[in-house]
Amino acid sequence: MTTQRQLLDTLDNVVNQRVTVPTNPYGGQCVALIDNILQYQGLYNLNFSYLNAINGLDRASALGLRVTYFNGSNNPPVGSVFVSDCSPNHQFGHIGFVVAEHADGTVTTIEQNIDGNADALYNGGWVRKVRRNLDSAGNFSYIDWNGPSQRMVGWFELPFDDSESESGGLAKGDYFLDVSAYQSADLTGICQASGTNNTIIKVTEGVGWVSPVATKQTNTSNCIGYYHFARFGGDVATAQTEANYFISNLPSRPRYLVCDYEDGASGDKQANTNAVLAFMDVCKSNGFEPIYYSYKPYTLANIYVEQITARYPNSLWIAAYPDYEVRPEPYWGVYPDMAHTRWWQFTSTGLSGGLDKNIVIIGTELNKKEEEEDMNFVVRSKSGKQGYVGVVNGRVFGIGSMGTVDELKSNGAKHLTLDDGDFTRFLDSQSRDSAEVSKAIEEASASVVKAIEERAQATQGQTGKIPVY
Repeated sequence: MTTQRQLLDTLDNVVNQRVTVPTNPYGGQCVALIDNILQYQGLYNLNFSYLNAINGLDRASALGLRVTYFNGSNNPPVGSVFVSDCSPNHQFGHIGFVVAEHADGTVTTIEQNIDGNADALYNGGWVRKVRRNLDSAGNFSYIDWNGPSQRMVGWFELPFDDSESESGGLAKGDYFLDVSAYQSADLTGICQASGTNNTIIKVTEGVGWVSPVATKQTNTSNCIGYYHFARFGGDVATAQTEANYFISNLPSRPRYLVCDYEDGASGDKQANTNAVLAFMDVCKSNGFEPIYYSYKPYTLANIYVEQITARYPNSLWIAAYPDYEVRPEPYWGVYPDMAHTRWWQFTSTGLSGGLDKNIVIIGTELNKKEEEEDMNFVVRSKSGKQGYVGVVNGRVFGIGSMGTVDELKSNGAKHLTLDDGDFTRFLDSQSRDSAEVSKAIEEASASVVKAIEERAQATQGQTGKIPVY
C-alpha cells in the first residue's frame, strides 16, 4: 500500500508541469491532476476520470473513501484532497492536494490550473505549489498566489500504509555518516572507506547559505536525512524562517530533518527551547520527522531538553568523542547517557583527515525485530576475571556455560572483548538498572573462563596461535 511520503514525493515531482489524463479532453484541468495521481501513477487504483471538481466528494464517497465536510472549525489534513466552490466565477469547482500544515493555521497545497490563463476552461494549466488560508467562514484564499478566493466545501482522505510510513529509518546498531560541503561532492569513495553509505547531509545554514554539493552528495549515497546549522538563537520567528528556508532548499524528501543547534544560543534557556521547538514543528508540519542535534554539555546549559523530548520522543542526536584519534567504531566509555538519544555521533575522525561517524541507539519500530536480533551481545573483559555476560533484548545476565556463549554467537549475538573498565561501563550503557548489572557480573561463572583457557590451549597446540574470545 502507498505511504503518505510516497504520495507527497510524487506530487513534488509534478510541480510546474502540465499533468493530463487520456480520458479528459480539456488538458491540464485541476481534476486531471487528481485522476493522474490516484489512477495512473501506480499509487492507487481510484477512478476520478472525467468529472467536475465540485463532484469530487461524491465520487470519493462512492469509492469508499472517508469524506469530511467543512463545519467552520475543522481543517483538511496533510495528504487529503480538498474540494472548493468557485462560484460565481464558474460552476465547475476546484480540487487539489493538501501537502503541509503550518503553525499559523495556513496550509500548503499542490493544485493545477490556477494560472488564470484565458484558455483555462478548455486547455487547462500547470501544477503549482501554493500557500492558502482557511477562515471560519470557509473562505479558502491564496497567500502567495494571485487568484480569487474560493469557498471550502470539504475533503476526502486517502488510505496510507502506516507500517511503511516509517520507511527510511535505520536499525539499532547501524552506522551512518554526516557530511557537509567540507566533504567532496561525490561521496562514493568516502562511503566505501567508512563501511556505510548511509548519510545525513548539511543543506543550509541560517538563511543565507546553501550547500553547493548537497544534491550530488545525495545522489552518491543513501541519504536518510538532511541537517540545517541553526543561527536563530532564542528567536521563534527566525527559527520558523530558517526552517522554511531549509525545507525550500532540500534536494529530496528523506525521512529525517535535523536542527543542528550548537552555536549562538541566547541567555534565555526557555526562549532557546521555544525556538528549537518552533523549528522542529515546521519540519513536522511538512511531513518530516524532526531531530535535535548538539553536544550534551551545550544542550544541558542552553535547552530544557525534557520539553524537546516530551513533544518529540527519541529525537536526540548527541555528539561525544573520547579523543581525535581515528575511530571506525564507538568507544563506549564516553557514551553520552541521555534519555531519548536516538543517535550517537561517536567520532569526528571516522577516517583520517576527519569524518563524522554515528551509531543508531534507538532504531525504528519498523525494524524492531532486527534491533532485538542484531544488538544482542556476549561480552567479557580482557582480563577474563568476570567471565562472560550476555545482553539479550536489553536484559543483562551472567553466563554459566560456554555452550551458551557459542549458542548466542551462532545466532547472531555480537562478541565483544573490552578493557576491564569499559566492560562495566558498556554494561551500564545497556541497562539503567545498576543492580541488574552487578548481579550479572557476580553470576558470570568462573568455569566459563576456565573453559576459554582450556579451549585456547588446545587450539594453540594445533595452530601455534591463541585465539582471542
